[in-house]
Amino acid sequence: MKLRKVTAASAVLLALSVTATACGGDKKDDGADSSGGGNKITIGIKFDQPGIGQKTPQGYSGFDVDVATYVAKKLGYNADQIEWRESKSADRETMLKRGDVDFIAASYSITPERQKLVDFAGPYLLAHQDVLVRADDSSIKSPADLNNKKLCSVTGSTSAQNVKEKLAPKAQLQQYPTYSACLTGLQNKVIDALTTDDSILAGYAAQSQFKGKFKLG
Repeated sequence: MKLRKVTAASAVLLALSVTATACGGDKKDDGADSSGGGNKITIGIKFDQPGIGQKTPQGYSGFDVDVATYVAKKLGYNADQIEWRESKSADRETMLKRGDVDFIAASYSITPERQKLVDFAGPYLLAHQDVLVRADDSSIKSPADLNNKKLCSVTGSTSAQNVKEKLAPKAQLQQYPTYSACLTGLQNKVIDALTTDDSILAGYAAQSQFKGKFKLG
């Protein structure tokens, strides 16, 4: 169920604080050299999105990680100079404003409101919004079926609010701190559906421990 009436496409972008004068803004690195690289660069990513940005026992992986690593290299930093920082949806603008990170690559959809707070570079990935439901749930086949259902997304994300405002006004919006928390709620039948970009949902559904348990709506 591609929710194309909600958003034609979700643009995932690199984000910098609008007050920054360079990649790191006012943040100084005592080890910076004349090429622009320094001792380290701090990059915000998601830690719980398989295929996009994920922290594993082996390290960090996903498309956002690959893109961020490439950008860091162009800025003069090697992979071992990158410090990865978890950037939850609700914290991204604050982290940029405080200078906690030099830039963020964390499935960051562009909106007019966010453009007032951060600068976006890209896009480097286009995604459509979709819904993830339990494989044995046949009650949700269209956006309208989300009415009176418990719909989950993360605090600071626009996905669930888009559905509630434009397609299913009676949906019971549940906001969790992370998508993995939403996924646990979906698995335990505490919530009925999880909505965000289809690329993120596909990553969850493809994990070996979840094979056959979920389906894209």
